[in-house]
Amino acid sequence: MIYVQLNRIIVDCAFCELCRYEYKVGHKLKNGTYIWSKQYQFSAAPFPGQKSLQRVAIFGDMGK
Repeated sequence: MIYVQLNRIIVDCAFCELCRYEYKVGHKLKNGTYIWSKQYQFSAAPFPGQKSLQRVAIFGDMGK
């Protein structure tokens, strides 16, 4: 099972593009401990009508 920890950091609610999200991805080992990736961040999508290039890629491993 893959775990994701997500934190929202609000710089200024009046401007959506200033809202940042930080996350890290982890895995629970058989002994109950977790291992985590380094922390990554992204900004929220802009308001409708604003030009912005948004790319999303999600990968997962459903193997045993």
